Amino acid sequence: MALYPQSLASVVHTFDIIGRGAYLYRKDGTVTVICHPVDEEFFCWMMNTNGSAAQHDHSRSLYRDRFVVASGSYPVFVMNIRNNTDRTIIFGPSDITINEMKVSILELRNERFEIAETIIVPGNSETKIFIYTDETTVKSRSELEKLIVNFREFSFDFRNNPAWDFLKNDVVIYLKY
Repeated sequence: MALYPQSLASVVHTFDIIGRGAYLYRKDGTVTVICHPVDEEFFCWMMNTNGSAAQHDHSRSLYRDRFVVASGSYPVFVMNIRNNTDRTIIFGPSDITINEMKVSILELRNERFEIAETIIVPGNSETKIFIYTDETTVKSRSELEKLIVNFREFSFDFRNNPAWDFLKNDVVIYLKY
């Protein structure tokens, strides 16, 4: 999955070889979907591709401006969706829920979030989206991990998930600036 840093793709494949674990991804005949929670710290790491303090600060501002509210933060998940067919796949917010709550879909364009009502994934290509709900807030990563994401017939649960635990604890190194 080319839109992910190599370390994320490695974690997915380490734990999901031949699809037996399916901890962070789901695959059927048409799509492969990687999904995991994103808190502020993880978002800053994920978006800081050049490792600079300035990019880290920009990422933190981007996250806080969109997702942080007085009572905590909105639950955010990132989804990488690969279309494995020659046909275009179209979906929208009604195809995704977080704990059965409606979601908003965001695409990152020109270093800004833009709301997307329809996602179009051309054949044999992939896209990265962020999903969140403003129907609840979370105050910690552990609260975020208790939420379940559903996308069409796929369900993602991050409790007792060894691939997610490995990713957040051993792969992601949080640089402090």
